Amino acid sequence: MDIWVAVLVLLGAVSVGTPAYSEKELDAVKEKFPPGERYHTLNMRDPFVPLTRKEEPLKKVFSPSPKPVAAPVPEPVVPLPEKPTREGKKRDKLTDMPLIPVKVYEEIQETDPKTLADLKRYAELFNDVAELQKMDEKKYGQAVSQYRGILRHAQGIGETMAKTELQVDYDRLSFVGMIRKKDQRVALIQTQDRKGYTARVGTFMGPNLGVVEAIQKNRITIHERYRDYLGEELDKTQNIDFEIPSRERAKERRSG
Repeated sequence: MDIWVAVLVLLGAVSVGTPAYSEKELDAVKEKFPPGERYHTLNMRDPFVPLTRKEEPLKKVFSPSPKPVAAPVPEPVVPLPEKPTREGKKRDKLTDMPLIPVKVYEEIQETDPKTLADLKRYAELFNDVAELQKMDEKKYGQAVSQYRGILRHAQGIGETMAKTELQVDYDRLSFVGMIRKKDQRVALIQTQDRKGYTARVGTFMGPNLGVVEAIQKNRITIHERYRDYLGEELDKTQNIDFEIPSRERAKERRSG
């Protein structure tokens, strides 16, 4: 290869790969071109340039640690106010409801199924405290009024039952004496019209179908049984004390 070929290679007119050059050709190129260009022109690596470049070690940059940030304090959870529950008015036990004598209730059981059903239905209602509390005042007042009417109707049925002259108010009866018949005590009773009657243990006496329970020298004890508006059975005791007849009191005053 002559000098002109080298020149053309330098100018880029002729493109060559990596041909094998003779020593004379290399010497000719060295004479014409400086070291930095000759190898570039010949498409060869410059032996004076290291294969790897020495890089400066990386300097470790220490950045100041961030200041610790305090965790946010959670706000206290305030519970939502509970919805106010609507509680009804507490219903106290009624004390002015009519009582039904047990004997009358037994008569209703046998002869009046409608009244019996009404009594049971209202007794069940007035035993249900939760249901009564749900009622407003108007509805509760109506229930009380209706039930009172049914109880009075039941009492009226008792008025139609057969009665004796001793089934009257106690203040119209007087215990004036006692006799014995076959080892049994018999009380002598006087009514307001001054008529005399006898009573034994088991005799009905008083306005509420009470039954004579005991006869003593100075007192007659009558046992009454009732059914109240809740359907519960109540017991009550009535007494008629011995009373000296007016004639005997007059004799005592004269003898005294």
